[in-house]
Amino acid sequence: MLIRRLVVIKIWRYFWLAAALALIGYVLSQGIVTSRLWEYDLNWRHSVSHDIYGWYPVQRTRFDVVGDRLEVLGEPLYLQVYSPIRFDLLTVEGSLDYSGKNIKLGLKQQDGSWQFKDVSSSDFSLSWILEQAQFKRNKIEMILSINDLRPTSTVYLMNNWHLKFSR
Repeated sequence: MLIRRLVVIKIWRYFWLAAALALIGYVLSQGIVTSRLWEYDLNWRHSVSHDIYGWYPVQRTRFDVVGDRLEVLGEPLYLQVYSPIRFDLLTVEGSLDYSGKNIKLGLKQQDGSWQFKDVSSSDFSLSWILEQAQFKRNKIEMILSINDLRPTSTVYLMNNWHLKFSR
């Protein structure tokens, strides 16, 4: 009887030890990013979230509820995006509504400069190699510059922007 009781106690101890180790393993695996792709679907309705801050300063933007889009009132605008690990490539896809021709989207570099890409159409896809990108607290910073923006101009960022980090 005593032997059977000791065996049952040992089995329960090993069971709880295995359950605790499985729980610790699960928690650690949720905090470690192992994927080769990290994506964000941006929502201009909320300018601040856990992983994304922007476009800012907020005085230069206004959200158009009817059109579900962000109206640009001034420039430049900045956007900070969290990246849990270092990725090799960033691709930004989206749409905007503007009749002007001089729209640039830039990524901040380690030396403090900006690497700009021209937005040449209303639907665009731009890519940056992140080797020289500046990461501050695992965040990259982007800039939207519209040099020929006038007080009478109307610029809208559609609510379908998609950021894709890949390795």
